[in-house]
Amino acid sequence: MTPQTKVESNISTPTFVSLYDAAATLPIPPRITKELRSHPVSGDHRALPVGSPGKVGFLYARVDSTGDKHAGHRSVVAEKIVKAPLALMRPLYTDPHQPGTPLLYVMTTGAGLAHNDRHLVDIRVGEAKPASALITTQAATPIYRMDVGLAIQHVNLTVGPGSTLEYMPDHVIPYEGSRAHLSMRVTAARGGCAIVSDCIAAGRLGRGEWHRYDALSMETRIDQPRADHPHDCRRLGESGYRPLVIDRGLLRPHSGSRLLGMRNYGAWSNVWIVVPSPQATQALLDVLRRLPNSDFPASVRWATSTLPYESGVWVRIFAATADEARIARDRLWTAARETLLSAPAPRLRKY
Repeated sequence: MTPQTKVESNISTPTFVSLYDAAATLPIPPRITKELRSHPVSGDHRALPVGSPGKVGFLYARVDSTGDKHAGHRSVVAEKIVKAPLALMRPLYTDPHQPGTPLLYVMTTGAGLAHNDRHLVDIRVGEAKPASALITTQAATPIYRMDVGLAIQHVNLTVGPGSTLEYMPDHVIPYEGSRAHLSMRVTAARGGCAIVSDCIAAGRLGRGEWHRYDALSMETRIDQPRADHPHDCRRLGESGYRPLVIDRGLLRPHSGSRLLGMRNYGAWSNVWIVVPSPQATQALLDVLRRLPNSDFPASVRWATSTLPYESGVWVRIFAATADEARIARDRLWTAARETLLSAPAPRLRKY
C-alpha cells in the first residue's frame, strides 16, 4: 500500500492478499461456459494457467477530499494497492474548470488481455468525505487470440454521497479467436453523481475483422445503497442495495446469432449517468433530447431513456467506427457535465 496523501478515515482497506484472491477467483458466468467446452480453461502445457506470473493483476484506489480550504478542497488518492500488470498513473490536475478533480489513468504493462488473464479494478470515490475523480485508460484494450481459456476483467466503482465519479475508458478490441468476460459494477450513493461508459469495437476493422471473436460476454450492474454510505451496505450484503441497471449480453458470432442487431455497426457504446436528484434526471433528459443531429457523425445512431426511480439517464450509441462512437460519447458527456457540474468535458490526452 502506498499512501499518497494523509486523509483521516475509518474506512476499512482491503489487503493485498484479499485483492489477489478476489482477482484470481473472478467467476466465469454460466452463459459462457458452453463456449469453453471446446476451449478448456487449462490443460494445454504451452499455455500459462490462471495464477501464473503476470496473469493476475489488480488495482485498488480510494479517492477522498483533503477538506483543506487552503488547498481548494482538492481530491487526492488517499490509498492505493496495485499489482502488475495493472498500474495507476500519478494523478493529474489538468481540468481548468474542475481544478480539484484528479485525472487518473488506469494502465497495464501487458498491453491488453490474453488467455487466462484475470484483472480487477476497484476504485472508490468519496466514501469518507465528498470527493471527485475522472478515470480513463491510457489506450484501447485489445483482447488477443486464445488457444485455451478466456480473459476476465472486472471493474468495481463506488461513489459516496455528495461525490462525483466519471469513468471514460477507451474502447475494447476483441481480436479474431478471442474470448472474454467484461463486467462492471457501479455503486452510487444517494446524493452522488456517476457518469460511466463503455465502448466495444467489432474487431480490428482495418484488417477486415468484423465480429470474428469466439465469444464476448458483457455485464454492467449499477446499484444504489439503501443506507446512507456504501461501506455500510457492504456489511448487509446484496440486501443492502437496490439495482438500477442490470445489462447482460453474450455475443457468439459463430453461432449464427443476430448479434443483438449490432452486425452492421463497427462499434457501440453505453453511457450511464446517475444523478443526485429526480429533478436533475428530467433536466438532463431534456438537454440530451434537444441535441441536434449535426453534433454527431453521420453514421451514429443513439437513443436515451431514464433509469428506474428517476435516478438518472442511460444512452446507447452505435457507430461505424470506434472513433465515431467516441466522438458521440464525448458530445453526450459534455452535455451531461454542463448540466450537472456546470463545466464542459476536458480533453483526455493519451500517451
